Amino acid sequence: MISVKKDYNNLPVGLNTKGCQNQIKKTLIEKDKHNFSSYYYRDATYEVLKNQIYHRKCGYCETDTTAGAALQVDHYRPKKRIHDDRSHTGYYWLTYEWSNLILVCSACNSKKSNQFPLELTGKRVNN
Repeated sequence: MISVKKDYNNLPVGLNTKGCQNQIKKTLIEKDKHNFSSYYYRDATYEVLKNQIYHRKCGYCETDTTAGAALQVDHYRPKKRIHDDRSHTGYYWLTYEWSNLILVCSACNSKKSNQFPLELTGKRVNN
């Protein structure tokens, strides 16, 4: 996994909009039933993640995508139900959180999917 430094005081413009703030509020009310808006977490962050943070490399396998590999914005902690623990509804409250967004190649994103194993499943954060 690539070590990156994100400036958490300088969010991409799309995450600082009133529309995104409204989506965050809706997420906290609707919880795992929320209809996630990829415009805010994906479209509004993709260029910053690709060009300034990950420098066109997958955040997991470090594949250099200048050769044409597709990159996708992933949620490090999955926003939807966790594979390993079906009772865990996912980390929906982190959907639009800058610290939870990572740029990955499509192969790594498919492999990871909604997996987020923890050593002690009873210690998971649920909301």
